[in-house]
Amino acid sequence: MTKKSEKLLERHDALINEPIHTTAVYTYDDAVVLTKSSYDTICRAVLSGHLKASGNGTYRVILGEWLLEWVKAGCLTGRNKSDVHINGQEPQAA
Repeated sequence: MTKKSEKLLERHDALINEPIHTTAVYTYDDAVVLTKSSYDTICRAVLSGHLKASGNGTYRVILGEWLLEWVKAGCLTGRNKSDVHINGQEPQAA
């Protein structure tokens, strides 16, 4: 097990029963634990524009409000054709 995985497991134990607070600021690692998603899933969602993130350079954070919106929308990542933004338009419902 990698050191990063061990750290995430430790954080997981601390956050497992925590609700997502709309005014909280979360790291990508926090988002992984709270949504039970992978780190790659969070990164893909941010890169595709489905999940908002803010910050400078390599340190980016996600507001709880944005995380909740993403979860309510179905945790879209842009990996499927049905949830890819085309010309800046929202994907159409299937």
